[in-house]
Formats: sequence, C-alpha cells, structure tokens
Amino acid sequence: MKKIYTFLFAIIFAFSLTAQDLTINQFNLGYNYDPATGIISDMYFYVMNIDDNEDVAWSFYVAILLSDPDDPYTIYEADRYEIDGLSASSSMFLSDWNIDLNSVSDLPSGDYCLGIFVDVDDDISETDEDNNYYYISPEGYDLTFNGGAGIYDVTKTNATLNQNYPNPVINKTEISFDLETNGLVNISVYDMTGKLIKNILNKNLSVGTYKYSFDLSSLHKSMYFYRLKIDNNTIQTKKLIKY
Repeated sequence: MKKIYTFLFAIIFAFSLTAQDLTINQFNLGYNYDPATGIISDMYFYVMNIDDNEDVAWSFYVAILLSDPDDPYTIYEADRYEIDGLSASSSMFLSDWNIDLNSVSDLPSGDYCLGIFVDVDDDISETDEDNNYYYISPEGYDLTFNGGAGIYDVTKTNATLNQNYPNPVINKTEISFDLETNGLVNISVYDMTGKLIKNILNKNLSVGTYKYSFDLSSLHKSMYFYRLKIDNNTIQTKKLIKY
C-alpha cells in the first residue's frame, strides 16, 4: 500500500476534453465499516463501460482510495484490483471486498472519504477525466480511523464488557462491565463511521461490577458501538441498536 498525492480535485470537478468510458455505477453500491476494528467489509459496486461501441480489451485497475475531507490533494490507496476487460455497454459486479485499514501503510488516524477509482491506464494522477472517481461514503459520513485501535484482544481477563440492556434501545439503556483489576476505565460510544458520540466514563476504578445508564433519546435510529478501555488499552467493543 502507498500514499499517493494527486490532483483529485481536478479529477472530480474539472470538465473533461476526453471522455472516460469506464465509470462506477452510482446507485448500486455499498459497504460496512466497523470503527472498532478498522475493517471495511462487504463492499460492493458495479464497474461500467459506458461506451456503446468500443470494448475495453486490455486490463484496467479499480482502486479503493481514502481522501482527507479537508484536503482533497492528500490520498491514501487502501487496495486495488486488476480486471481483464469489459465489452461495450457492459458492467462487472464486484462484491465481498474487505479491507483492513490497519494494513494501509502510513495511514494516520483521522476522518476519511471512501472512494472508488477506475482507470484503463493505471494512471491515478491524470486530470483529463471527470467521471472515473466516485465517493462511496455519503457526504457528511466520513470514516474515522484510529490507528492501532482496531487491534484488540477480547480474551483479556482483566475486564468483561456485558451486552447493554435493553437492546435494541428506544430511549435509555444500561451498560455494565466486570472489572478484575484496578485501573483507568473509559467507556465511549461511537456511530457507524467511528465518530465519538459520548464519553460515558473516564475514571479510576477498583475491582468490582459497574453499571452506567446511557440516554439515546436524542440520537437517530441506527447502529452504534460502545467500547471499554482499561488504562488506554481496548478490551472489548459491542454493538447497540437505537430504535
């Protein structure tokens, strides 16, 4: 994996003098992202040859890119896939594409737009195309990556995080855990993109069983994650669903 600098802004917004035949279907695509592990899973989308007359007989590349939402010139390549070719007016469905962001070289912690790039020449820096890059992450829902936070051991015995109750949640739920060693305990709640929603607890605690109430009445219906850390080491992460 490599960090690449490119004129992405020009790729997306500039008017093209030379039409690009390959593009991404903007209506049938999706993915899952677990901020607790840094894993993008089950990504799916269509690569399309929109030229009615010309086959793409040679191989081309599809790349998954992460771009800084505040700096479109800074891009990180997460993964790529080589495809043999596409006949005129045809498409290819790619699915079950999984990417571990922890394996992306030199990727710093932060928020990222997730995009798909397709190119027949494998020249990601060219600027004469305007439809071969598409953001798969919705605007305003950037992925949050915490470097190293995705590598955690749920078998550690110094604490046990319990499933919240009730779950699914309408308004309030109770989060409990069993602490087997003294330490600085942190419990935080994140949305599906990894953005911090609320820090429920950050306190030195002694051995024991603890319960904390969390009010979700102001949050949208969605899936959320809550994470238990002891002395800044992630112990466990669990999911909760807001109705």
